[in-house]
Formats: sequence, C-alpha cells, structure tokens
Amino acid sequence: MTPTADQVRRAWASLPGMFGAIVLNKHSGLGAVPAQAVAKVLVTLGVMSNEDFLNKTATTLYGAILVPFVPGTIHAYFNLVSQLTTLAHELEHVVQFREHPLGFPFEYLVDSRQRAIAEVDAMKPALLLRHQIEPLKGSPAEVAARYAAKLSTYRCDEDDIETAKSLLTPFVTSVLAGAETSRRYPQVAAILDAMGAA
Repeated sequence: MTPTADQVRRAWASLPGMFGAIVLNKHSGLGAVPAQAVAKVLVTLGVMSNEDFLNKTATTLYGAILVPFVPGTIHAYFNLVSQLTTLAHELEHVVQFREHPLGFPFEYLVDSRQRAIAEVDAMKPALLLRHQIEPLKGSPAEVAARYAAKLSTYRCDEDDIETAKSLLTPFVTSVLAGAETSRRYPQVAAILDAMGAA
C-alpha cells in the first residue's frame, strides 16, 4: 500500500497532537531558531554535521518535532513512505523525552552507546510501519545492518553500530515472522488508521 500525499499530511496533522507534540519546520517559522541553536550544539559536540542535521534528519526536542520537509510534499531525502516512518520514529522520541525528561537528552548527547540504543528504540516502530507499508527486503541481519549503519551519521562508532545491529536483529526477525503488531506501538496503529489500513 503506497501512501498518498493527503494521507501523509493527515497523519502529520493529527498524530503529534495525540502525543502532546507539535511539528515545526527547521527552515522557517518558529522552527528555524531552535533548529539553528540545536545544530550548533550538535556540531560542537561532534554528534552530527550541520548539513545532516538541518536537511537529512528530523529531530525531537521534548514535545517539538523539527522536520526539514513539508509533510506530504516530496523532499530530496524524504519520500512519502519515509515521511510516515519518520513520524513513527520521532513520536517514539517524544515518549522517551516524556519518560526521562532530564536523563534522556543528557545521555543522548554525551554517550554514543546510549544514543545508539535510543535510536534503536525509535527505529523499531519505524521498521514495523515500513514493513506494513512495503515489506522489508533481506534477511533480519541484513535489514538490521542497513538500519544500524545509519547511526554513523549520529557519530556512533563501530561498537555502537554493532550493538544496534544486535538489538535490531531479533526485532526484525519478529517483524518478518508477523509476531510484532501495531498494538505495541500506538503511533504505528494510528498512522495505519490514518491511511485507512488498520
């Protein structure tokens, strides 16, 4: 099932509010100033390059999801499917911030292993959603390796990436076997519902 631009816009318009979050664009309006400030911090700490942060990734700060694209509009780095999986991913970060408002951001910034683990936890609903939209291709280890490799952009080292791979492989195995369902991740169920697929 391929999402339409309207389905993507509808999901981005309704779901963040269900999680107590708002969406801001990194390049305009209220999102530009915090995005520039966060970019400086991440570059200074060596977590991410300015280009990657501002154009290739979405970012969650507590209840604000900063995105480099307009939902429902094709972007150089985000097609419609990846815009939906990004929503699932970022909503998991909203939950992480809510559950650990002080510890989560501190550990994320200063400890690359904890950053990798936090990203793995956010990758899980995105992987499950992607599989629901278009089945994952490859063995569980191959899929896990592809997703874990993305952490190099987050200044995670090879050990962190191996940790991520080892955490993702059993999850992907479970997804491919049909044992993981959208009930475990409310954002996945809500996105599928917005697509008329739940």
